[in-house]
Amino acid sequence: MNQEVEQAKTRVKHQYSDARIEESTREVSSGDGRSITDFENYTKQVQMIGIENQKSLATYLDKKSRAEVIETQNQALQRENEAGLARMKEENEAIKRRNQAGQSKVDEANRQGQAAVDKRNAEKQKLVTNRDAEIATVKERNRKKQEEVARQNQSIDAENQADLARYNRELAEITRGEDGYISEALAQGLNLNDGEPQARHGASTRNPDSIISRGDALLGGYSRILDSTGFFVYDHFATGETLQFDYQNLLHASFAGKEITHIQYALTNIHSPLGKNAVKLVVPNDPTEGFIAYREDGTGNWREDKMEFRLVAKYFLEDGSQVTFSRTNPGVFTHSSLNHNDIGLEYVKDSSGRFVPIHGSSIQVTNEGLARSLSANRASDLHLPEEWDTTSSRYAYKGAIVSSMTSGNSYTVTFGQGDMPTNAGNFTY
Repeated sequence: MNQEVEQAKTRVKHQYSDARIEESTREVSSGDGRSITDFENYTKQVQMIGIENQKSLATYLDKKSRAEVIETQNQALQRENEAGLARMKEENEAIKRRNQAGQSKVDEANRQGQAAVDKRNAEKQKLVTNRDAEIATVKERNRKKQEEVARQNQSIDAENQADLARYNRELAEITRGEDGYISEALAQGLNLNDGEPQARHGASTRNPDSIISRGDALLGGYSRILDSTGFFVYDHFATGETLQFDYQNLLHASFAGKEITHIQYALTNIHSPLGKNAVKLVVPNDPTEGFIAYREDGTGNWREDKMEFRLVAKYFLEDGSQVTFSRTNPGVFTHSSLNHNDIGLEYVKDSSGRFVPIHGSSIQVTNEGLARSLSANRASDLHLPEEWDTTSSRYAYKGAIVSSMTSGNSYTVTFGQGDMPTNAGNFTY
């Protein structure tokens, strides 16, 4: 029996080296060893133990075999799990690397985005700073302008007070009818009282045939009575022709207290004697001094043998706007140097304003609408101690009349000169 057990253990160990074998001992009584029955009983018990051992061994081997299968499956599963874990770890590492790379891109994008935001913020801050500086500059400029306006207002107020005082004095003189004063009180928005000898004039329609200076022989006595320094000369100013002139670089002209920076004259020859090209025209650079027209001696019939010129005058302020006359700010124009002698008779007519006579002047408005002297008005004819037809004469009003313009934005008037019987030596003016 013991030998079988040992052989069985050897087989199990050989088959399963990790097998754990537990042994137990059972004693079987053989009686006194002399009885056959006892021996048979003993033999049966030993056989039964052998059978039990074989059953136990078979059971163990069966369980061990199944356990081995399970172990093999577990090991295969373990290997699969380990392989899966390895793959998962590798994938996780790859994901981690990708995430790290992606995070780097995100971080870089965030860095660039933040840099762009910082740059924009810096630019905006710079704009804010520049705007603050600009606002400060504008405020300072406005402050200076306000101070300048205040100074100008003070100056204007002073001028207004002086004008008011002069107006009151002149009104008193008008009331008394004293010579040299207009026959009614007129407001004046346009100031052309001072000469503009420094003005520059330009020809818009066609260039002059020549340009002469003060003192030129062509000017004759006009060099003594005019302040202009430069003169355009047109050898032929044709009937029906219009010449336009622009005057700039003005220093004294103003309207309603605002500076006039540009004057425009459009002069049209509406009637010429002795043919279409009989008139020579001279235009001074000072717009306050009008123009000079030359012609040959005529027939002596001033109503028929005459030359007439229509003038349209426009005035522009510093901002480019055109002066508009009104009752509050009218334009009062003085037409002077209107001679009546044995050489020629000078007159104005067709004014877009209203003629207003001057006390003591020889010029009056006739029924036919001409503002002229009805008789000769030389200094000797008027018994004056000096010539009146000069810019500095205290008697200049003797050959003058005014025209008041209370609406519109341009002034229109026609100047005329008719021939008288005495010849002037080839030219009359």
